[in-house]
Amino acid sequence: MRNLKVNVGIAISVLLMLVAPLLNAQNNASMQLARDLYFDDLPLPKEYTPGKCTRYPFPKPGEKGTVLELNEPGEIVRIWTTNSHELDVMKLWIYMDDNPEPVLSGPARAVAAAAQKLSTSAVPWGGFLDGYSVSLYLPIPFQHYIRIEAEVDGEPDGPYWQIDYKLESNPDKFLWKQVNGSDGMQIIPTGTANKTMKEKPVYRRLVKELSVSRGPENIIIDGPAVIRRISIKSGYIDKLLLRLAFDDEGGFSDEKKFVDNMDFQVNVPLKYMINQFNTAGVQRIGNEGVIWFPMPFQKRALIQLQYFMDEIEFLSKYPVTITIDYEEEPENIEKMYYFHAAAQTEVSNGYEDFEVLNVRGEGHFVGVNLFDTNHDHGGGDNIFFDAGAPTAGQLHGICAEDYFHHAYMRIGVSAPYTDCPTHSARSRHHIEMPIPFYESFTFNWGSFKGVMPKAVAIWYQKEQNSGTSNELAYEITGPFRLGHFDEIAPGKELPSTALIKPSISFREFPAVTWQSVAQNGFLDLCHASRKYTHTIPPTGGSINTNTCIVATTHIWVAHDAETQFIIGSDDPIKVFLGNKLIGEKTEFKAYDPFEQFTVNTKLKKGMNTITVVVANTRSTNWSWNGFSLVLNNDLSDNQIYYLH
Repeated sequence: MRNLKVNVGIAISVLLMLVAPLLNAQNNASMQLARDLYFDDLPLPKEYTPGKCTRYPFPKPGEKGTVLELNEPGEIVRIWTTNSHELDVMKLWIYMDDNPEPVLSGPARAVAAAAQKLSTSAVPWGGFLDGYSVSLYLPIPFQHYIRIEAEVDGEPDGPYWQIDYKLESNPDKFLWKQVNGSDGMQIIPTGTANKTMKEKPVYRRLVKELSVSRGPENIIIDGPAVIRRISIKSGYIDKLLLRLAFDDEGGFSDEKKFVDNMDFQVNVPLKYMINQFNTAGVQRIGNEGVIWFPMPFQKRALIQLQYFMDEIEFLSKYPVTITIDYEEEPENIEKMYYFHAAAQTEVSNGYEDFEVLNVRGEGHFVGVNLFDTNHDHGGGDNIFFDAGAPTAGQLHGICAEDYFHHAYMRIGVSAPYTDCPTHSARSRHHIEMPIPFYESFTFNWGSFKGVMPKAVAIWYQKEQNSGTSNELAYEITGPFRLGHFDEIAPGKELPSTALIKPSISFREFPAVTWQSVAQNGFLDLCHASRKYTHTIPPTGGSINTNTCIVATTHIWVAHDAETQFIIGSDDPIKVFLGNKLIGEKTEFKAYDPFEQFTVNTKLKKGMNTITVVVANTRSTNWSWNGFSLVLNNDLSDNQIYYLH
């Protein structure tokens, strides 16, 4: 039976190789549909609440369970789940609003097979079935209620789930219906599914033949305008650095001037911005790279190309052709946010996640290109925003394959929103649901120890430049068994052993203490237990649950000050000021457990010690571990010090 299963798997892989060109042909047509649908409004503010449901394993084989249930108006944007068997072992049911009958039901594989045939002006890419997972991009708007149920027959691995949704007061109308016939399942567009797209304006085109050498080449475009497309052709494209600055206060007027003393909103190597990706946002065809993301500006844009000096001969000249299409005086230009793209890399220590993006301000995140993270069962996406505002939230994926919409490290099939050409190069662009933030935004990626991940973050922001914040530095100890949660308090001796799960069985190590600095008010402890182990592939990436961690920080203030503690968590949490318990929370919503609460108290003149005890249990965000803590008072910078 094992050999038969292997042979079947090989046959399916060969079949997918034959089918892939057909899917990619459809995909290329879907790219333009996605641009037409999303890109005109992409720079404009977003006013919904993003949500994510990540679960594993669920449900148990032979049982029917509710994966997600929401009692607010909104829209399901994407459903991804594993399907490791070649058979129809999983069935789905989706109920919405007051309809007692499911609006969608049947084998998950059949649903995906039907969805991948759907491509309209309102649904550019319905989904795809890659042999081991199901990806659905069917928008499912609901007026006040939705429930997704599943049943598994057999013993597949998992199943894993990641469901992206947004909560908003006026969701769109119903867009499709299911028809089961002799030819199998079909998904038929209805209602507003075939939207009439507004006529595109005539764009201005600027073509420059450049000879890039040791200095940068600058191009200036006057506004107001929106750059709609940048094409760069060169046999040396992977050695080019692209920089763009919009409406810089310092001004720039001479294309020949060496401009390096300004803040660039885009500062990325094209090797990582475009790579070999084929999505709605970026596209690579041979020696040509194209960026489709719209880039608005009010007064003037500077586009700069230069080479990495350590990769070329100092006096050599390299030919480059750059073509820029831009829309002059576009509608709503005064409301649009600035386009940003920034590169980041670091050597991972395994227990603190790789920081891809960390900014303050107002805007929305639209994606990431990720490289060289090795096998991503080491972690996944951790997103945090607005720790000090009522819009605060946290979104956590599972093991990264869910984020990039494949499973078991498969590659090859791209979509308008994602592409995985190789194991070491992947992209995910949230053009169908950008993630809004109003105060701050952080994107972390879990990675194993000793690897050097690289990333390009892509986002829009109201301000040209992001600010900085004064962050709390914590002493971290744990994780301990969950049973210690109630007994841990300042002045009491901590447990002597930490509970670690480096592989299948739990192990205990002597507890140690280390320091970690918050990120925009969030302390991410998701992989803290790896502090005790040299975690490298192929070690599993599961996260400890039924544990608790202690975090302590110290603050000096010049005088007594009334202070509001803004605290966020998705698990039981206790907060002490000195030896006094000032706040705690033990109950959370089922579908989106991250919730805030506030505590009004007083910081005393001199040194103040804050101790946080936070648990970690399994929920619909797949066991994220951490919390947020922001202090709100009237103290000036020279009256309060966060001690590091």
